[in-house]
Amino acid sequence: NAPIPLDTAFKRNDLKVLFKTVKRYCLAKFETRLEKLKKDLVGESQNPHILSFKEFANINDVIEVGSYYSALVDITACACNVKYKNQFSNMDVVTLKPVSINRQPIFSWANIIQKFVHVTKEYEKFKKRCLDDDDTLKKLKEVYKTDTNGNPQLDSEKIEQRLCLHAEMNTLTNIIDSKDKKPTFIAVSKYCCYLCELYIKFANTKGYNIFTSGAHNKLYHKWVLPDTKDVTLKNDALKYMIAELDRIIRKELREKHIDIRARSDSEGESVDSDNAKHIDHSEVDDLMEDSDN
Repeated sequence: NAPIPLDTAFKRNDLKVLFKTVKRYCLAKFETRLEKLKKDLVGESQNPHILSFKEFANINDVIEVGSYYSALVDITACACNVKYKNQFSNMDVVTLKPVSINRQPIFSWANIIQKFVHVTKEYEKFKKRCLDDDDTLKKLKEVYKTDTNGNPQLDSEKIEQRLCLHAEMNTLTNIIDSKDKKPTFIAVSKYCCYLCELYIKFANTKGYNIFTSGAHNKLYHKWVLPDTKDVTLKNDALKYMIAELDRIIRKELREKHIDIRARSDSEGESVDSDNAKHIDHSEVDDLMEDSDN
């Protein structure tokens, strides 16, 4: 029915159903994000960013930084705009089951680094440089946990992680399993991580035509490889990505531990929409509350 005012769209029953479906589907993620926020507020209470957040934050600020909330509003705003009418004229909503691995054993840090640094003296020097860097030490503790003395367990081969399939990879798995090679845009709430971008590039060399809004150079240790029905593609992708990761490790070692982290993965701009510029957030809040009922 585009073009229609956004406030009119918020009153439609089908939009209420959509919001309710999305909230139910994302409930687990909402809860984990909330728990993480609580943990950060308590455990990092003296962090300058946390102190600033406590001083200025209110409930609307918390809501507005939520990518799911923003995505729902942006999608609704686009659907109300005549410019995007064709894209929304015949739409099916398909929900994909989230994929996670609860207890995945990982190689120790020492195991990985010693494959590239064979001289003990050089290895110990590099290890000390990592442990002396506060940011790196914090990340090592997060990935490899700590021993009774509070040190990261860099030599332990008994570390397990909970891995999650990123939304882009879940969508791409569905595309590959369907052997759908027509041009497809995967829209997510933030830029793709480095490994997602790498996998998409590989899939495109196999005849797929996948596009995204952009990517950053962040690596996530809880990333998991898509389990596609095409075993050959899966195995070839694994070899390709391991080779790329090995290249990154060599580069990092060669440059004496230069971090590859880039800008925030949520810096991308939303789709331009005249409707989105003039949103009454109280109406959206009402819609979110209605979807709870």
